[in-house]
Amino acid sequence: MAGPVAAAPASVASVAPSVTAPAASVLKGLPPALARPTPSGMPPPIATPPADVAPAPDAAAAPVVKAPPAVREVRARPAALWRRAGALLLDACIVGGVLALFLWLAVALVPPGGVRGAPLPGLDGAVARLRTVQDALPPALLLGVLLAVVYSAVFAFLWGGRTVGRWLFGIQLVDRRGVAPAPGRAVARALLAVVSFGLCLAGFWLALFDRRGQTLHDKLTRTFVVRPG
Repeated sequence: MAGPVAAAPASVASVAPSVTAPAASVLKGLPPALARPTPSGMPPPIATPPADVAPAPDAAAAPVVKAPPAVREVRARPAALWRRAGALLLDACIVGGVLALFLWLAVALVPPGGVRGAPLPGLDGAVARLRTVQDALPPALLLGVLLAVVYSAVFAFLWGGRTVGRWLFGIQLVDRRGVAPAPGRAVARALLAVVSFGLCLAGFWLALFDRRGQTLHDKLTRTFVVRPG
């Protein structure tokens, strides 16, 4: 009876699961947690990436970068001093003509003897007219400053950096981008130019020694008077 009992372990060992060669080749290179023997006839485990590895970004979800707009090249050179002087003289004549008209109306409409007084003949009348002009000078100066600022600033940003004088002499006022200055910059430049004009053209003399022909108010407001072309 010893023979049949000894043969039993051999029959049990013959049904033990075994790892086939193809399964072992599939498991090569996987992490230790996934490299476990796979019973024969079962599909190999699917290799998933670790949790700390971020998935690859989706190409379709990438932001679209727009191309920068085309830049139009404009060639210009600093305006010659004689062109700037001619334009300034012409613009000053226009503003001065408006002031002269104001003074003429003030003298013509107000009698030499006053509003209620009778006109004075001869030398007394001439002296009375001079007093009328003297009384009209302070408001005329204020009007002149206001006209100069409005004339220079409004024409600068509404007419491409040109005034009547600059237009006739073929020059224009631009900023660092090569376009007409913004309203705030144009008004600031006009105010500084009026102050410089009242101080015996103190700021204008700087253009004689600057290689780009900038005056003091041009440097303070970062503007340039150029001739296109």
